[in-house]
This record gives sequence, structure tokens and C-alpha cells, in this order.
Amino acid sequence: MFGYIARNIENKSKNVILPLYKSLVRPHLEYAVQFWSPFLEKIQKRATKMIPKLRGKLYAQRLKDLDIHSLETRKLKGRLIEVFKILNKFDNVDYKKFFRYDNNNITK
Repeated sequence: MFGYIARNIENKSKNVILPLYKSLVRPHLEYAVQFWSPFLEKIQKRATKMIPKLRGKLYAQRLKDLDIHSLETRKLKGRLIEVFKILNKFDNVDYKKFFRYDNNNITK
């Protein structure tokens, strides 16, 4: 999908590339994130370099300019949300299989 966008879209402005990336490329990356994790960030880096005005900038600055997060950060956020849902019983999962409370370390 990324290659198709790169080859066929002539106007590579932020207003064109970013919505295409968010809607057509990133969902595929996030679906396979556990399996392809080491390689996925490279794809997002390439996608951000496709925008001519951002090519000379560091990856972190390109993300900031586009107001998007790294895939690693998005993956961490997803994990934290899942932990929250388990601990607050929003999911039908026995938290005791995954977590252990240690009341001895609670400061008062």
C-alpha cells in the first residue's frame, strides 16, 4: 500500500500524504505490530520522508511536525489501555493470572 501511494500520488504535501498514510498504511502496520515490530518503524520513517518539506529533519521532528506518534509509542499505549481494562474489569479476564498486588510497598 505504501509503495502504491509513493508511486502514484504526485502531490506529496502533508495534507495529502498524512491522511492516506493514516487511513491506508498505518492500520496494516498496527494489525501486525507484534510480528513485524522491528521493521514497522522503518516504514513509518520512509512515509514521513515522502513529504518534501520534512526530508531534511530528524525522524522525531517529522513526527512532531505531523502530530503523530511513533509506532512504538502507539504500541505501548495499546498495552497500557489493555492493562487498565483488565484491572478495572472492563474485559472478562481474571487479572490474577497476569498481575499480583503487593500491598507491602504502598507508602502512606
